[in-house]
Amino acid sequence: MAAPCRFAALSVFVLMAASVAAPQPSGLGALLDGVSPGMTFADFLKVRPGARYSDMDRVEEAPSPEQPGGLVCHWEKDPFMGLACLGDFGFRDGRLYEFVLMWTGPETGVAEAERRFFAACVEKHGKAFEREALRVNPGSENGATVPVLCWVEGDTRILAYYTAPAADTGRRTGAFTYAQFPKGDETVSGMLHGETLSPAELEELWKPMPPLLPK
Repeated sequence: MAAPCRFAALSVFVLMAASVAAPQPSGLGALLDGVSPGMTFADFLKVRPGARYSDMDRVEEAPSPEQPGGLVCHWEKDPFMGLACLGDFGFRDGRLYEFVLMWTGPETGVAEAERRFFAACVEKHGKAFEREALRVNPGSENGATVPVLCWVEGDTRILAYYTAPAADTGRRTGAFTYAQFPKGDETVSGMLHGETLSPAELEELWKPMPPLLPK
């Protein structure tokens, strides 16, 4: 009669060991595990129960699956970069159609943080990215053009870039941005202008990037 108990104990041990050994999401997966374009608002709330409405009039209101709307997630120290991070998630017809993750960059060790950030993006989407250029803060006196890694997967455009602090603002930290938008989004398409630069201009813009990207 003791054998079934031993087998039961062994089964419990195996299940516990499998649970302990289960790999934890790393890189961008630490923030985006379970999140994908097209998922329903209700399903998003299941994987990100701490999300709040992005509408300032509703920030104190617990999101309801029956009332879809834009959501934000905030990390004081995120599990990927170890930096303050804000996630802004847009829904249309009750489904996720775009989102942006933005990290406040460190004051020191920026190059190391850039390498970690871009390595995670390339790991997720591959090395076949387009070398793009993006207008940041267009129309502003602090506007700038930055090099951007750009992927197109199906109907989704993915962007990854770092924006250094503008010298005349007194800010000491830049920002990392990872975003997914519908491929045909006119606002984003209007900000991308790699095709308007000459090959020499694009090469000059991208000159600092190779040492920051995985081999």
